[in-house]
Amino acid sequence: MLKKAGTKTQLKTELANTFASFPDKSQSLLAVGDADWNGSHTQAWIIKVNAKNHDWIVNKSPIWSVEKTNPKAFKDGKKLYTVTGGNDIKITWRKTKVSPSKPTTQMQELGSAWILERAVNDKKTTFKSVQDIVNDKVTYDKLVKIFRGEVPDDWIFTYFAQQKRLFNVYKGNSPYTVYNRDGGFMDYISDIVTTNFDFPKKDSWNPADIWIIKGNQKKFEAEIDKIVEGDDQNAIYQLNDYLIVKYLKKEIMGLSLKKVSGKVAKFEVVNISRDKKMLIDTKDPLMNYPVTPKCFQSKFVIKTGKKNFTQDVRLVIKSRGRKVKTYDFQIKANSSESTTGSNLKFEATQKGAGGARLGKAPVDKIVSIMHEMGQTGFQNKYDRYPATAEEFTGSAKGEEPFVPQHERGERYFRGVIQDLIRADMVTDTKDIDLIINNIIESFYSPEDRTTNTRCKLMGLDFFWYMLQLGDDKMREFGTDMVYIAQKKRTRKNDKFGPFGKVY
Repeated sequence: MLKKAGTKTQLKTELANTFASFPDKSQSLLAVGDADWNGSHTQAWIIKVNAKNHDWIVNKSPIWSVEKTNPKAFKDGKKLYTVTGGNDIKITWRKTKVSPSKPTTQMQELGSAWILERAVNDKKTTFKSVQDIVNDKVTYDKLVKIFRGEVPDDWIFTYFAQQKRLFNVYKGNSPYTVYNRDGGFMDYISDIVTTNFDFPKKDSWNPADIWIIKGNQKKFEAEIDKIVEGDDQNAIYQLNDYLIVKYLKKEIMGLSLKKVSGKVAKFEVVNISRDKKMLIDTKDPLMNYPVTPKCFQSKFVIKTGKKNFTQDVRLVIKSRGRKVKTYDFQIKANSSESTTGSNLKFEATQKGAGGARLGKAPVDKIVSIMHEMGQTGFQNKYDRYPATAEEFTGSAKGEEPFVPQHERGERYFRGVIQDLIRADMVTDTKDIDLIINNIIESFYSPEDRTTNTRCKLMGLDFFWYMLQLGDDKMREFGTDMVYIAQKKRTRKNDKFGPFGKVY
């Protein structure tokens, strides 16, 4: 937009000051200008902003709101803007009428696949700016269909950054024959991995969102079928080696595409080495992250106007060194809306030094490692925990018949929470009686649905069993969790597949 203002330096300056002063900078793109505006004073230039920024422009902006004294010049955000030379420019600040709903993961990934296909395969299509994506009718019309309406600005920005970063990686290696997120090779490899190996789903082995195929897909599938036939326990390593070779030849590429948080996308190739001696050994104390009980976080205070506390607990692990990376595990119900109970999920986000959502960590693998390290008491099974306040306390609030206290009820968790607080868990209150009362109150909340408070207890129990590992094993276990969340191979967990990550 600033480039489009051209030589109109006063207009360009005032637009720049306006964008910098917006009260809501939550979106990657603060405003979208009409690309068809030709710079003429005879055509109004329409600039779209969200409701909060539109209200600021109309009512509070020191640059634009002064024009409200002339209703004809400023109606619904329209200003008759005068520049040096006497030519009047009409600018219409248009409020976005409908805030786009949160896009599904499927929409996001299908959009990425489509943009990459257009950028790489279509020789006439070049996206040199975000606006190029919007201006290209074929590209944008399909994005509208994928998102079933308005395409969120932040995802257009992400798509531009993704294809720009990957342009040199893939351009010149065409023709690629297949870009798919659903069906095709994605369905084939997902079935191979879950049927033949101990992975509950494909993403537990390889988080690739899309696959790029160059060559004969049926031939590749036939070669993989030969690798996995029979009962060879080493077949998963042979499959990974095969895919590493194909990745290096740019014939089969799995790509994990994450939302871009900055202006420039980053690219990383993961699990591409075939030399197991090069893998991190998490049993080596020098390779461990500094995991202590101070990494545990749990809030127990119920906010004013609420009837329950937040259901999640967090495990926040920071790396050592000058460029600190933070891995934030949100531990919560896999299905918060369930009325029958839900097991836990571990969603990890990397912060600092180019952060990205890492996705769900394979909980079964995490629990299995904890068991291998000597703590077998924790099970990710919701039916092992109380579902109601009555089960938790062992009382029926004066009603008969009496409900006995659950094995992991109030007495058990009073001890668990006190142990965690004494060990320096980060929390918003250390008053154990208040905490117990808030657990009971949360159970009675209409939002609980026998799921949310129970999952809070499960998360606290998980922390307690981590504590029982002792200092050395806790560091090793936490380090394992970081690598598992990223699906990065270590000597202990060496079965993850190769992929490229754009974030």
